[in-house]
Amino acid sequence: MEGTFCVVGGDGFIGSSLVKSLLDRGCSVHATIFPTPGKEDFHYLQLLPGAHERLKLFNADLRMEGCFDSPIQGCQGVFLVASPMDIVYNDPENEVVDVAIKGTLNVLKSCVKARSVKRVVLTSSSCAMSPLNEQGEFNTKPNSVEFCWSPVHYFRTNTQKFPIWPYFVSKTLAEQKALNFAAENNLDIVTIGPSVVGGPFITPYIPGSVQAIVLSFRPGNEKLLMSVGRSIMSAFGTFPVVHISDVCNAHIFLMEQPTAQGRYLCSPHGLSVKEIAEFLTTRYSHYQITDKLQDVVDSAVPPNTQFKSGKLTELGFSFKYGLEEIFDDSFNLTTREAC
Repeated sequence: MEGTFCVVGGDGFIGSSLVKSLLDRGCSVHATIFPTPGKEDFHYLQLLPGAHERLKLFNADLRMEGCFDSPIQGCQGVFLVASPMDIVYNDPENEVVDVAIKGTLNVLKSCVKARSVKRVVLTSSSCAMSPLNEQGEFNTKPNSVEFCWSPVHYFRTNTQKFPIWPYFVSKTLAEQKALNFAAENNLDIVTIGPSVVGGPFITPYIPGSVQAIVLSFRPGNEKLLMSVGRSIMSAFGTFPVVHISDVCNAHIFLMEQPTAQGRYLCSPHGLSVKEIAEFLTTRYSHYQITDKLQDVVDSAVPPNTQFKSGKLTELGFSFKYGLEEIFDDSFNLTTREAC
């Protein structure tokens, strides 16, 4: 793989890992970053192998139209990873949903203006592909998960069942707007929806999805387990997980694959919360697992074994990482960082 690629949101978990993967392949990378209080040091990107010669960082704000013109100019491909991730907010519609939609469109407008962009790979989320309908019932026999759109109205009106509903809604609406914009502007776009992402990270903080996999099962973190675990289990009927390296490889695969089109779920594994807790207890005998909320989170949620990648593997992509590696890489690094 050769050429120059822009990673919008290069300072996040997936974005920074994708920057590293592209540099490792010999690509030149334009990465956008968004400094916030406490997150103003980007040496973890600048010190990556090949970064001195082939990485350029650009400050960019999703809310500001036009600020992505410069980083995207001259790039043949754009990975649009950035999206609001906070689960603590005062005004979720304005702080999360609207920012996600407007930010996505701002980036795509810059892609059209650049004229050099051959394809955009948009990082959506499995949260945009829930097989629930607007009545809260599972579609047990969908032709493909990729045909499912998360029920936005149902999420908005059942906030206790879906505590992190703004993220689900923002990802769903932003992806829909992106696909419509691309069709209207003759822009080649492919979307990928990773599930809960685990594995090693280069950011100086523990990513939220890694916390969901590991930290939420520790005693004292029951609130995190209830908010994240309940939302995910209620939306999918399973707790789907994927390794960060598979996520990055899938992004690059979809950028390179000429026949790729439409939406792709990126999720090879799924378990119940109780199965995850049992897995961690068995694999890490010294690891304290909360036993208070496993049944509560899993209760009244019919198991859904259909929620896993099919379209992506049919295109020729192979997942390389199993459950053991996802949890080992998440647990070992998280434990070290938390000490």
